Amino acid sequence: MKHPVNDLKSSLFRLKKQLMRRHVYSRALTDVERGIVHLVLKLDVKLVSEVIVRTVRGIVEKAQAWLRPTKYQRAIAVGQALAEVNVNIALHWGLDAMNWLEDRCYALLLGLNALASNWNAVK
Repeated sequence: MKHPVNDLKSSLFRLKKQLMRRHVYSRALTDVERGIVHLVLKLDVKLVSEVIVRTVRGIVEKAQAWLRPTKYQRAIAVGQALAEVNVNIALHWGLDAMNWLEDRCYALLLGLNALASNWNAVK
């Protein structure tokens, strides 16, 4: 049985390959995220810190969102992740925002805004 960290590395490698095949690698991930992918895969950085593991998992989830079959599914996936961030911020400010997570229109709006600059280029 593989160790979960090894599964994470293999997932990251596979997703990088798929993103590059679709020519969306540089649009899907920021410079910092691509740097982390490079360090983890090429320089064989060990994933021992919980912060690093959490960061790599976030990159994997973001990459998976870009590989959704339809633009609508990609927008919802990206928007849902952004909605979670917004809800955490709003909760920290003392607002009642938990119902934002269930609002698919809100997630779609956030996702479309996030993907808008690359909308025609995303396959």
